[in-house]
Amino acid sequence: MKKEVVMSTIMVLLFCVSVLFGCVSEEVKATIKGYEVTDFDGRPAIKVNVETNEYPITIYLLGPDRRTIDMKVIESEKDIPAILYLGISGINVKPGTYYLKLEYGTKTLEEKSITIQGPKIQFINAKFDFEKTFMGYELKKIEMSLKNTGDCPAYLYWVKVKIGDKDSTDVIEEYKVPLKPGETKVYTAKDLVLYIEKPGTYTATIEISGFGGTVLGKFTKTVEVR
Repeated sequence: MKKEVVMSTIMVLLFCVSVLFGCVSEEVKATIKGYEVTDFDGRPAIKVNVETNEYPITIYLLGPDRRTIDMKVIESEKDIPAILYLGISGINVKPGTYYLKLEYGTKTLEEKSITIQGPKIQFINAKFDFEKTFMGYELKKIEMSLKNTGDCPAYLYWVKVKIGDKDSTDVIEEYKVPLKPGETKVYTAKDLVLYIEKPGTYTATIEISGFGGTVLGKFTKTVEVR
């Protein structure tokens, strides 16, 4: 009887040890299932889908120089997808190779490189509104139909219009509205100070840039001043 008790105790201990080692030896796995570059609260961001069998894990966004741009601790399923910011509000993303890295403690579980081309503005059309004044024909408003063919949201801030030897720069009325990848929107400027002395057919140059002055697109358009 005593021998049977000892054997039962040993079997229980062996079972507990096997369970313990099974739990300890279970490999932590996490992988990046996909990502999307988008606008989030007026800032360029990457929305990352992650699959993991353990929490918490940390996801890092590294720039082309491999410095950390943003990071987030994923503590549960509710933190997925993870939102990582590429920059501050209204600033356009620079093209280059970026990196997403998953860590559990000090162990790197996965690293993925992503190539970003940034925003690219395609000119669709523009409408010029001139009004005759005693100083000549004043450009009262310009409406620009633009499309973003890039892979990041575009933040348009300045528009410069040049006709002949005259030019003027103004803040775009809808500068707070990002142009997301694939979208086409109309943007306007109403406070340009530009006068044409006489009616005729002219070639207008339109230059679109971000808040920091980075040129996003430069286009020409034939304009009839009447």
